[in-house]
Amino acid sequence: MTCLPVSCAPLPTTSLEYDSRWLDTVEALTPEQRSSLTVDLGFLPEPVPLVTALGMRLNEVANHSWDVRVAFDAHAEVDADSAAVLVDLLTGPVAFMLNFLAKPAELTDPVSVAVPGAGLVIDDAVTVVDHVESPSATFNGPPEAFVRLISGRLKAPYDNGVTIDGNITLDDLRRVFPGF
Repeated sequence: MTCLPVSCAPLPTTSLEYDSRWLDTVEALTPEQRSSLTVDLGFLPEPVPLVTALGMRLNEVANHSWDVRVAFDAHAEVDADSAAVLVDLLTGPVAFMLNFLAKPAELTDPVSVAVPGAGLVIDDAVTVVDHVESPSATFNGPPEAFVRLISGRLKAPYDNGVTIDGNITLDDLRRVFPGF
């Protein structure tokens, strides 16, 4: 039996143990293994690069841990470092998730929105780009709020201080990203 480091140990019993074991396994990989390894997630049509699987897991952990924390603290935020990484990943390795999360037909006209660390383009599809040259709107809020918007979690009363300037409103964007 061939095992990656720590993968042959007894099964963990909590999500924290699973996450720790998963990260230990990834950190034990060589750079060559990390760049060439693909992961069969079972629900996608084909295996994905490791960075995509890691990005999808980060998205789940960042958003669901916010779900728990906000139940006890109405001012809870998605971890700032996680949010910055997720915004970057949405421009590439996990961009395909926008096809499942977004409803671009909710808007009648195309928009380009400047967001912290990136840009959001909504026309026939939704894409997150590195930046937009001449945005038609600006998302005024931290990257963590943008991550919550994308996942349908930027709703009152958890949207304090977030505003949109330009040809679109926050409610318009909420229709594009309704969540599940």
